[in-house]
Amino acid sequence: MSPSRFAARFSAALGDSPIAYVTKWRMNIAGRQLIESQQSITKIAESVGYENVSAFTRAFKRHLGVPPAVWRAEQS
Repeated sequence: MSPSRFAARFSAALGDSPIAYVTKWRMNIAGRQLIESQQSITKIAESVGYENVSAFTRAFKRHLGVPPAVWRAEQS
């Protein structure tokens, strides 16, 4: 199956592009880690596949509306 055909079928089945789905999945895992652990934001970013904490922070804020540090503070 071609990548474009896969993306079209994936989007039709799940309502998101493959990259959007993976990003949401990563941000949900990161959000849970922020609540359940005392790991640094840098370590959490690395654990969900980000090499750059700034890119992680931007993606997290885009997905959940607040930066990771604010999310952690609001959840405790």
